[in-house]
Amino acid sequence: MRVVAVFTDTPEMLEHRKQHGQAHLDFLRANQSEILVGGGLRDEEGGVYVGGLWIMEVASLARAKAIIEQDPY
Repeated sequence: MRVVAVFTDTPEMLEHRKQHGQAHLDFLRANQSEILVGGGLRDEEGGVYVGGLWIMEVASLARAKAIIEQDPY
């Protein structure tokens, strides 16, 4: 099933991104068979991230939730 997950950042997320960015990218690579498209969202070109979006192909909504909960972000 195809699932779209939209994430919204809080102001504290900037520091979290700095600390866990590489682990998050490694996680995305390790799960690329189910996370087909992923990326950060910005309000303007070159602006700070305000969230993120994933397009996933998973067996179930429960599987999508499990993947999301395992992400270092």
